[in-house]
Amino acid sequence: YGDHRDLHSFPTRRSSDLYETVYKFKGSAIWVNMVNTTKMKYKFIPMVKPGKMSVNLFILPMEDGLLFYGVSAAETTSFFGLERAKKESFYNRIKAMYNWFSDQLEANVQQQ
Repeated sequence: YGDHRDLHSFPTRRSSDLYETVYKFKGSAIWVNMVNTTKMKYKFIPMVKPGKMSVNLFILPMEDGLLFYGVSAAETTSFFGLERAKKESFYNRIKAMYNWFSDQLEANVQQQ
């Protein structure tokens, strides 16, 4: 396995969260683990303390696209009425990462 570690800013509509990111490579497969290093908020409400959210991705380029698996876990503050928004926010992060990897694959294919 090859690996790489860095800090990655993940901009959202409301803020720019910072993650410690670990990438591991084996052949064309990529595993990514991201852990938040900054407090995450919903509007003004603190939702996730630093180090309390993790996103794990497994990406395998295939001939006809990507095999992509993503899961996130977080220890969050509970506020009545925000549970749906929290779940959608975490799902949207994974969806954004899928879109980014898909765009990178498409750009790479077009360059060849």
